Amino acid sequence: MKLTWLTLAALAFAAASLGIHTPARAADPAVTHHTTKIAGLNLFYREAGDPARPTIVLLHGFPSSSHMYRDLIPKLAVQYHVIAPDYPGFGLSDQPPVAEFAYTFDHLAAVTDEFLNSLKLAKYSIYIQDYGSPIGFRLFVKHPEKIQAIITQNGNAYEAGLSPAWQPFRAYWQDKSAENEAKLRGFLTLETTKFQYSAGFRNPAHVSPEAWAHDQRTLDQPGNAEIQLALFYDYQNNVKQYATWHAALRQHTPPVLAVWGKNDPFFLPAGAQAFTQDVPDAEIHLLDTGHFALEEDCGEIAEYILHFLGEKLGSPPSHETASSSALPESVVQQFYAAVTRGDGPGALALLNDPLEWTETARFPYYSGTWHTPEEIRTQLLIPLSRDWAEFAPAAQEYIATGDRVIALGTYRGTSKKNGIKINTAFAHAWTVRNGLITKFDMFLDPQEVIEAVK
Repeated sequence: MKLTWLTLAALAFAAASLGIHTPARAADPAVTHHTTKIAGLNLFYREAGDPARPTIVLLHGFPSSSHMYRDLIPKLAVQYHVIAPDYPGFGLSDQPPVAEFAYTFDHLAAVTDEFLNSLKLAKYSIYIQDYGSPIGFRLFVKHPEKIQAIITQNGNAYEAGLSPAWQPFRAYWQDKSAENEAKLRGFLTLETTKFQYSAGFRNPAHVSPEAWAHDQRTLDQPGNAEIQLALFYDYQNNVKQYATWHAALRQHTPPVLAVWGKNDPFFLPAGAQAFTQDVPDAEIHLLDTGHFALEEDCGEIAEYILHFLGEKLGSPPSHETASSSALPESVVQQFYAAVTRGDGPGALALLNDPLEWTETARFPYYSGTWHTPEEIRTQLLIPLSRDWAEFAPAAQEYIATGDRVIALGTYRGTSKKNGIKINTAFAHAWTVRNGLITKFDMFLDPQEVIEAVK
């Protein structure tokens, strides 16, 4: 995240006043890395969080691995137990040749199921992205009683979600000719892998090169092209199972959250919206980014997930029952999530009465220091709802010590007055005591916001 000089100066001042001398995030649970034997193969996985808490299983896409969740895992593990495996043929798991292992989605799902059974997980939620969707839905159809919630991030389950980019795959399904195969081999090149990490992104510079480099190392291994071609061909069987998945959704009505990069060249926003056909109360959020949405919007997606699961699973406590034992960072995250979803009462429930709340001078809504939640409702939350579409304070980093938290992020939104989009860096200094916010100070350069609300 690139911060303006003013924000950095403000952060330095705030950090000094709080007595913070290191950017380390002490609250982040450690991520551990393991390899276990499943069906005779070495299967790699990442794990974090307390196993006594509800579990979230993160199922990766093509051509990635659990590496795509490297930033999301610690954010979720503050409240949940998180597991993220690499499938056979991907990442750091074994990659037996196609002559020795059937690379079908049925088989990958069976191996994943055996892996989860080895961990003795009675129930879990699934986060599905790309290939994670057909694997996750096979688990759901087989074990609906185990699946507590489905979180789909560009994890398609509907014909409406398949873009024209799937035409070369459809041709291959009809005719496995050398000509059609050659076209699909183009999807295994470095150029295409980089494309998946840049197409539709607000700023491709947000993506760390290690992401696409890690994926390409897998694709370039001897024999991996044949593995991927086998899965490309078998993907047609996922489409054939869509109706079965839809019926299971209607029958079992799991909680569904779709947090979708709306600029994905492969899976269209209609694929996210289609979930409401079978789960009418599915929660849908379309983000202004691409296929690997976590590379740009990890913080925002984590906030959506934490709020969604808090409501659906009852843990962690929702904003209606603010806990005096809640970690200050968690309270701040809940506040951001409430503002992002336009939940004014949820945001106000996290504020102490009285408090000290100070916006940056020259910020359009600045009018000195506010001291009551009612002032914040009338002077800030109502104007935000009036002036902005999809307004979101997206925090990317937190620095916490005791009851004090500094959050670094960006304000995003579209002005209802003139259509101007903002992506304004901020630094926020918070004080949280007994589970409630008692003090807030904002630091940013307000010029971009001023221009947008003229």
